[in-house]
Amino acid sequence: MTNEKTIQLCGKEVRLRYCAATETGFEQLAGKSIGDIDFQSQEDLIRLAVSAILASYMRTGEEAPVKTEDLLYEAKPAEIVELFKTTIELRLAWYDIPAVVAEELKKEQAEVEEEDAPKNA
Repeated sequence: MTNEKTIQLCGKEVRLRYCAATETGFEQLAGKSIGDIDFQSQEDLIRLAVSAILASYMRTGEEAPVKTEDLLYEAKPAEIVELFKTTIELRLAWYDIPAVVAEELKKEQAEVEEEDAPKNA
């Protein structure tokens, strides 16, 4: 897997790139170290994903087709899940985390998403 991928978000094709600029961007947005990221926090995941989007477009001198506000107010739940999933996959690929560990992390993320999913009453 490369360190860049395109997904559909808010009706647009949006690129994400995971690199040192992504992590630096996260640190600037979050005001904390990338080592302190909370993968259970939607706020941290949004900041990391936004940083991945910005890293892709800043690299080529373009303006990103979506803004943080678009993600917060316009994106559908399935798009946010895909955004988080893609960001994490790019991060795992960038760090060259072995597939076994990556699969375990994906399983844990799926369990968290299942717990957070709305329940039918």
